Amino acid sequence: MRIRRYVATSLPEAVAQVRKDLGPEAMILEVRRVRAPGLRGWFGRRRVEVTAVAAERPSPAPVAGGSLSAAAPPAAAPAHPPAQRAAPITAAPPEELLPERWRRASSLAREQVERLVEQGVRLALARTLVERALAELPEGELGDGQALSAGVRREILRLFPARPADPLAGRIFAFVGPTGVGKTTTIAKLAAVYSLQKAKRVALVTADTYRIAAVEQLKRYAEILRLPLEVVFTPEDLPAALARQKEADLILVDTAGRSPAQGMHLAELRSFLARCPEVQTVLVLSATTKSADLDQVFERFSALAPDQLVFTKLDETTSAGSLLNLVERARMPVGYLTNGQNVPDDLELARPERLAELILGGNSRA
Repeated sequence: MRIRRYVATSLPEAVAQVRKDLGPEAMILEVRRVRAPGLRGWFGRRRVEVTAVAAERPSPAPVAGGSLSAAAPPAAAPAHPPAQRAAPITAAPPEELLPERWRRASSLAREQVERLVEQGVRLALARTLVERALAELPEGELGDGQALSAGVRREILRLFPARPADPLAGRIFAFVGPTGVGKTTTIAKLAAVYSLQKAKRVALVTADTYRIAAVEQLKRYAEILRLPLEVVFTPEDLPAALARQKEADLILVDTAGRSPAQGMHLAELRSFLARCPEVQTVLVLSATTKSADLDQVFERFSALAPDQLVFTKLDETTSAGSLLNLVERARMPVGYLTNGQNVPDDLELARPERLAELILGGNSRA
């Protein structure tokens, strides 16, 4: 097998080089845009780099009476290691080199990938979703854009793990996450829903004694809702506070926001939660956070073994694809969504259908 890479000013020119060098049976593995090396590359047009593969040509038979040196020299080893698998159809190979089944759908597939990427979905994940959807289409629907869109939506829904009908079906829940994501407001919304609408006996506990006026904020919500509030300053205070609320059906624990870059602070929070083994942990994240930062937050807060996710501030973003990136990585159920500051109105169950709508560019409001 011979694998070569070619750089040209356009895709047709690169394909012509491939066919001239490797023959008409060569297959395109990957196509990508690259810049010229050096400073000139930042100001000039991008070029096309094509990776192609062809079967090894058989060596000519040695001439009778000749020596081994008369035979053709062995082909040089490729400059780059062979690719593990062919690039997806959305890597934009020329259509005549696509499998027959996908030729009619190639432009539709690219449109779907571009749509997902515009919404913040990672390119690799977008390609995977579209390819899976395309593979399940009946032969007669390969050129049907609506059928492909529906297939992509189904593939998105499959990424969301099942969650309980009631995300807060346990008794004690601690809400953790970075600073400024809206943990306290989310707790107030949940406390209102479960006490007023579901007639649960709800108690509030706050360990957020770092942020100015944080205790006062939750205290004010507790007064309005007529709920008991416990303030704990050290990990040793938590068991006693929980014991005083033994009659409560549901206890919501607010914690101080922690930067994912501060490992010591996260270790303190882990020590705090360890005082209550029956606590379930909810990781609260803002939908306005870019995908790379969500990855970092999830990686660091994974040390707290979160049981579910809550996404806030959906009303403050125009693209929700980054949420799908995280869900695909975390494989963790999403319990609730929040889309504003109103208590308790701007809160909704995280239905997969609703999340798919958001990821595909739907309205952030229910």
